[in-house]
Amino acid sequence: MIKNINCLALCCIFIILLSFNSCDSESDTITIKDTVNNITIGYKTIAPKNIIEVGDNGDVKFLIKKSILLSNWNHNLKLLEKIDANLTDIRVFREYDNYYIQAVGKEWTSTILLRINEKVGIGEGISCTSNICSNSSTECVPKPDKKSCTGCGFKVGDCTKTVTAIALMDEEFTLQKP
Repeated sequence: MIKNINCLALCCIFIILLSFNSCDSESDTITIKDTVNNITIGYKTIAPKNIIEVGDNGDVKFLIKKSILLSNWNHNLKLLEKIDANLTDIRVFREYDNYYIQAVGKEWTSTILLRINEKVGIGEGISCTSNICSNSSTECVPKPDKKSCTGCGFKVGDCTKTVTAIALMDEEFTLQKP
């Protein structure tokens, strides 16, 4: 009887410790899906990364190398949307009270809304990508409601919306065998 009580006590302690270790408000477990082929790519526990810092005068400083952000962004667009965008530069712009990060290439532009917390910008999980509206900062960009993209002038269907748990630039997604 005492063995059963000791075993039960150890199990309770283990469950309590496990619950404390698995509660992390800074990260999340996500399912990454390939919407084109309708398959699950994988599962990851990740945390969004601080991308930019906004100074008191409004100046923006990148906290991660642009080359890493571009590499992740290009890779993930190709993997998830089959878009070979060849994005080569990144800029940050502000429209009203919203900050956006935009990657541009010769023919494509992809834009992500940034959430600013205490002067640090974190990418939201919606991106809008276009090749016809590639020279615009107002067309084919995420709307502030984070649910859709703005239109692309008269060209219907050119704006591709991608929704992921973290921003496309945060980390390189990988396919996992089913």
